[in-house]
Amino acid sequence: MSHQLENCMELIEEERPEEAAACLKELLAKNPDNTEALAHLGALLEMLHHHDEAEEIFRQILQKAPDNESGYRMLAYNLIAQGRLDEAEEICRTGLENNKPTELLYAALCNIHFGQDRLEEAIEAMREAIRLNPTHAGWYFSLGICQDAAQHHQEAEQSFRKVLSLDPSHFDAYIELGHTLLAQEKLEHALALFRQAISLDEKNPEAHEGLAEVLEELGLGDEAEAHQNIADTLREELEEETENHDQDD
Repeated sequence: MSHQLENCMELIEEERPEEAAACLKELLAKNPDNTEALAHLGALLEMLHHHDEAEEIFRQILQKAPDNESGYRMLAYNLIAQGRLDEAEEICRTGLENNKPTELLYAALCNIHFGQDRLEEAIEAMREAIRLNPTHAGWYFSLGICQDAAQHHQEAEQSFRKVLSLDPSHFDAYIELGHTLLAQEKLEHALALFRQAISLDEKNPEAHEGLAEVLEELGLGDEAEAHQNIADTLREELEEETENHDQDD
């Protein structure tokens, strides 16, 4: 890594994206074939929501290095962000054909199919990612989300339980597993899951909302209302914090 690229990376680490982008553009004016600098610039432009410019950068990477797996992946997510899912799918499939298949490209393809409401294909894509990396908790979580959306609740339950076996601290898996159990009317199991989620993070509104739903189904209206009120209060506090943060920025 060149000294100038190191300086650009320091600006990224210091969360000074505009200055980092200018630094990278200066470097690329001298060395336009530096695909590493191009990738960092594209990622920065994407973060700044300059999707058109980022797309152009990612396409430049693929022109210079047609076997660059991350170039296909970054361009695919760029096109997803622009709502151009069919083009993103084509890029992913080209990337899978031109490279040794990777879990990250299959994960991107899963996201595309999910957005296209092609849920069975999304499930198959995520299964391919898992085949390549069977110990990645996040892949099982994404698989469970797709299965749940496709109404395969029992399979989704198995996927979310696999997430927690691999990563017991994966909070969102507790929430999604609770909802999956609720959809299967396994109310006592769902009740235990949402209570466990609250014990892990008592200020999470989704945990209280989930618990409220289960309690309502169990006919415990007063307790359900109490937890829904807690959830509403927590959401108001989060919204206020977000507004204050935006004002500070």
